[in-house]
Amino acid sequence: MHLKRILTAAVLLPAVLLLTWFGSPLVFAAILAAVAGRVAWEFYGLLGARFGPLPRPLGVLLAAAVAAAPGLPAGAEGTLLLLALAVMATAVSLLLRPGSLEPGLGVLAATLLPVLYAGGLLGFAAALRVLPGGREHVLYLMTVTWVADTAAFYAGSALGRTPLAPRVSPRKTVEGGLAALAAGGCASVLFQRAVGGTVPWWGALLLGLLLVAAGQVGDLAESLCKRSAGVKDAGGLLPGHGALLDRLDSLLFAAPVLYLLVRLRWL
Repeated sequence: MHLKRILTAAVLLPAVLLLTWFGSPLVFAAILAAVAGRVAWEFYGLLGARFGPLPRPLGVLLAAAVAAAPGLPAGAEGTLLLLALAVMATAVSLLLRPGSLEPGLGVLAATLLPVLYAGGLLGFAAALRVLPGGREHVLYLMTVTWVADTAAFYAGSALGRTPLAPRVSPRKTVEGGLAALAAGGCASVLFQRAVGGTVPWWGALLLGLLLVAAGQVGDLAESLCKRSAGVKDAGGLLPGHGALLDRLDSLLFAAPVLYLLVRLRWL
């Protein structure tokens, strides 16, 4: 399990970093569209176990478009238009759907959730990329969240004794969460030093802790969705890591937090 996890990271991580650094904002938006589409596909797998058949292809296309929109010239206006289109297109698809109307409200909500969850949250990464210093901001986001995730996994496996949220995820531990905060905070300080950032060390530490805390909420939110749907795993796309949704759950919640901090000029 651990060997598969390490090998998968060794293959994918350099490719992700190179594409983020050398790719244009347009290329990055296209990559995010593909990633959001896959995450939405996995999310529909969870929701389908609870709500039955959903208009999965429609939702995947909408999630991909919403994720990419902030990185395109249309920007925020385009994103709002796509979100409006998502609501209208989903409503039309349900009106054309045969059978009872009784589950309509649940199906409508279940169809729109992956669009917002995968597309809406990942869209903040696209929005970060087009800001001044966008490459550094995106790499900072990846570094802090993935270092924290890795620390939580290994520390939790080796030292974890105290459940963090037993109702939601019995495997998450307080020890793993503390390791994530410590590792993510250190990674934040070291990254800012490496790129010559002007944020003082204590400010970088605080920023890192905020991102890690948001990421842990994202991790638990995904666990909540899986438990509510009665599904153990969202998929097995990445050997040793599980579904892409499992790999990105922390980043999905950390991205809008970082975007807000950058816009407030805290970074």
